[in-house]
Amino acid sequence: MEDIKKLDASSWEVGTLIFATTAVRDAPLVQWTEELSNQRVAAGKFALRIEFWDDICNHIFAHEPLQQQYVPTPDSITLIAFRDAQKRSEEAAAKIQSMIEALVAAQKGRAKDDEPYDRHGRLSVNAKRSYVLKGPIANSKRLRPYAIGASILGFAIWSILGTPIFLHHPPASFGFFVGLSTMMIGLMLVIICNILKYRRPTLASPFQRDLLFEADASGNVYLTRISASCPQCGSNMRYRFEGPLKGPLVPRLVCPRYDQAHSLIFDFTSMPDAGSDLSG
Repeated sequence: MEDIKKLDASSWEVGTLIFATTAVRDAPLVQWTEELSNQRVAAGKFALRIEFWDDICNHIFAHEPLQQQYVPTPDSITLIAFRDAQKRSEEAAAKIQSMIEALVAAQKGRAKDDEPYDRHGRLSVNAKRSYVLKGPIANSKRLRPYAIGASILGFAIWSILGTPIFLHHPPASFGFFVGLSTMMIGLMLVIICNILKYRRPTLASPFQRDLLFEADASGNVYLTRISASCPQCGSNMRYRFEGPLKGPLVPRLVCPRYDQAHSLIFDFTSMPDAGSDLSG
């Protein structure tokens, strides 16, 4: 009470006087303090409050800086570090989410402005097809059975003449290589026919990467080239297969002016079928 009287007699402006003690909680003392505080507040004086040791501990554990300073146990430090890492992760995730939303909004804005982008968000180009020969060179549907037969025949010749009995005889050795070549050519033709069945452009020559085989719905095969105007620099782009011959070969529209940056994944299905745009 002496501290209260001294503080009342002073000129200090006090809102609440808190008594802190390391003693255990005392319910009667808490009740007496609250009653006295209410009387003082009603009289226009500062309020009173008492904090026991449990209250002090609760304050410390409720504030991480105090916990790090006064209770630096390994468990508490680990928990605080985990909370900090989780908070940083949540902030980073929120930033990434906002960036994705901004990119999506920008993409939608570009589509609304009728900029040259296709439905996949890629730069669209107005491609055209040119024919090396004015007409089909074969029919993949009719060629496929012959290619399978050639593969089987070549495999049979290669298997028979490749045995030690025949391999050391010059005629048999020649037949061995003929059988092997026939089998490889037949297999290659089977693969090409299977690709052309889905009317996908396929590589016609390993030396001219822009020379293509294309087929129509009837299986007629045409020797073609696909080109387009580069949307970035206006140069003539060629649809060609990029990559090592061992694979994988990736078909792209490539600009000769800057092939590394000015190259596009082209949707060949946006063009009419081969042969339908062939002028008479």
